Amino acid sequence: EAGSLLLALDDAELRADRREAELQYTQAQAQVNLAENAMGKVDDGEQQARSGLAEAQSYYNRFSGRLLFKRIASEAAQGMTKARDGLVQVGIARGQVWEMQEQSQQQLHFAHATRQIARHRYNLTHAVKAPAAGLLASLGPQPGEYVKAGDVVGEIVETDYLRLPVWLTAQQGKAVGA
Repeated sequence: EAGSLLLALDDAELRADRREAELQYTQAQAQVNLAENAMGKVDDGEQQARSGLAEAQSYYNRFSGRLLFKRIASEAAQGMTKARDGLVQVGIARGQVWEMQEQSQQQLHFAHATRQIARHRYNLTHAVKAPAAGLLASLGPQPGEYVKAGDVVGEIVETDYLRLPVWLTAQQGKAVGA
């Protein structure tokens, strides 16, 4: 039958390549996930810094003109400075995490391509399948022998097509396209 297995090749190296490619893909995906989680934490830190800045600004605006609350206003000004410094640090962290995301995405794309190639090589080369239906008359290679592309590995006879000698008149030949 067409597509039937004729030979199973020693595919240990191909399986190892495929496993390694799968592992690299899994690791790259984990790096992408870590980068995404880190960016989420950066976003949270930015939100906290902005909230702290708004709160400190509010205290400062409320108490800065009052002589009795000068200490509170001073502390609010210090809080605003710390919050602004925090926003600067968040900006730096965002840039670093963005770089990490870009690198991990590139690694993921490369690992995906490598995985696809390894799967394709394995699917193409770990077995020799019958190209057509018929009876297998001979099978050449023995276990342990090497074969390469283009080597004849077997002979298929008695395919599904049957040739019969038929005598037709000229008119019948025209009718069947002979």
